[in-house]
Amino acid sequence: MGEEAKDRIRNDLLAAVGWTVIRLRLGAVEGSHIGDRDVVVESSAFTKAAQRALTHAIDDFKHGRPATIRVVKKGESPKPAQRRSHIVNIKLDPYSDDTYWFTWYPDLEQPENYSFRLAAAGRYLYRQGFLDQVDLDLVPPDDWKARLTSYLDGRSPADLRGTTKWPWGDLLLVPTDPSDPVAAAIVGASDHEKQTIDVIGFWFTVSGDQIGAFSDDSLDRSDGSSLATMHPAAVEAGYRFAAVTLNQGYRGPYQRVVVTRAPRG
Repeated sequence: MGEEAKDRIRNDLLAAVGWTVIRLRLGAVEGSHIGDRDVVVESSAFTKAAQRALTHAIDDFKHGRPATIRVVKKGESPKPAQRRSHIVNIKLDPYSDDTYWFTWYPDLEQPENYSFRLAAAGRYLYRQGFLDQVDLDLVPPDDWKARLTSYLDGRSPADLRGTTKWPWGDLLLVPTDPSDPVAAAIVGASDHEKQTIDVIGFWFTVSGDQIGAFSDDSLDRSDGSSLATMHPAAVEAGYRFAAVTLNQGYRGPYQRVVVTRAPRG
């Protein structure tokens, strides 16, 4: 005996003892109802339209309305909206000073996408590490999407992975004498994970009081000999030493070195 025949017998037995059956049939077709209050749903899923139809069927019964067979047609699956731009969601990173993020879709018909950073107000392009100098800081933000679209057109995502922390390499400072432990300590202290191009200014500390003088691009001993210099490309990007202060900690004296690329006020 088929399932529908069994359902009809169940309906008759329940009706005989005073029950009214409201049956929800998923993946069914019009005309396949069993009882006179059935909800026939062409979709195999319990859709919102099916939920509404079942609610109305129960409400009709509660209020003594005439029995009605409800048929919920299967709607067409919505087609994904056609993406109209390879570059979307250019927005300022709230945890940086002047870095932006954007999303790149190499193929408008595919969901695959990649995130990129635009550091220093759009001057440098990053993905994982530094990629290229794109100089978007020199053009209006309204032009960024078109320029990035043109720049990335025809490029392979596999070839768009940067490697270095800074646009010129991995270090901001250069030791004058790599074998000098004081110079090495200064360069090492300047290489903290929070000291990145995404912030306009930052500071780092070094133990002792070996730095006796400084200029925009050099940290020197009291006798004028150089300990470490700003990388020449960093100087070109606007970085400079802004201050060196001597402080006293529980382990002894230490110096706080302030670095910035903010325009002079």
